[in-house]
Amino acid sequence: MPAKKSWPAGIRPSGRGLLIRNWKDGKLIYHETMPIQGAITGSAITAAVKRRDWLLARLNLGLSLGEEEGTRKLFSEVATDYLETLVTALLSSITA
Repeated sequence: MPAKKSWPAGIRPSGRGLLIRNWKDGKLIYHETMPIQGAITGSAITAAVKRRDWLLARLNLGLSLGEEEGTRKLFSEVATDYLETLVTALLSSITA
């Protein structure tokens, strides 16, 4: 296991895995433990860094960080929700 100072940002050992944490504006916004079989190796750390970077990319795109595979929506549903939001905002600005 690498020395304490050599851990990449947001990656730390935790039990039998690697803890991946993402911060925004000084607040912890997401964390997960990536399970590791056996000893923590350089390739396991590299995999954790790739996972961390993938999570940060999703965050920067405004996408969810959680595993929400079962909650996917069709494009038409998302478009309808968006248009309904626009119409509601337009109507409330007219009546105000």
